Amino acid sequence: LRLNGLQERTFHLDNKIRWNSTFLMLTNFLSERYVDVIVSYINSVHGENAISDLDIRMAESFVSFLDIFYKETCYLSAVYTPTSFLGLHTMTAIAVHLDKYKNKTIFQDSIQAMTAKFLKYWGAGKVPLLYGFGAILDVRCKIGGLKKFLKYIRNHFVDQDYIALDLSRIVEAFFDLFKVYEAKLL
Repeated sequence: LRLNGLQERTFHLDNKIRWNSTFLMLTNFLSERYVDVIVSYINSVHGENAISDLDIRMAESFVSFLDIFYKETCYLSAVYTPTSFLGLHTMTAIAVHLDKYKNKTIFQDSIQAMTAKFLKYWGAGKVPLLYGFGAILDVRCKIGGLKKFLKYIRNHFVDQDYIALDLSRIVEAFFDLFKVYEAKLL
């Protein structure tokens, strides 16, 4: 089936608990080749301005907002590339992004839900050891860089004491693991 010279296609479905599905659905909808056809069709079936210019601008705003989450998920989902050193970079990028948008009315409900999800997995005392180990082993970061990342997240996103609850836990676990390897070498 062809409509206005375009191939028929299916669009990603939205899943209210997965921001990447929302991002992909809206990106597909807004693709330059399809948005005008879709809007024309919907408006012809459901009445003029069923989808308005304001709706399109809101969809574009959400795509812009969700873009970082999609990209960071793709970075961390690499199969054949080591990604553990990217964990703290991703946490920081997401924390800064959520902080940047927290006062924008259109995103209030989303920010609140995403912040709760962020804190559920990456709140103070919950930073995954793998992310900490990846930072320590990254020659650009090491323990000092790990401390800077944790302090940055605390100062720019949530007022939770990542330094007190995560730094010593991660460093101690790292050296405990090192001692295990060292003992096996002797």
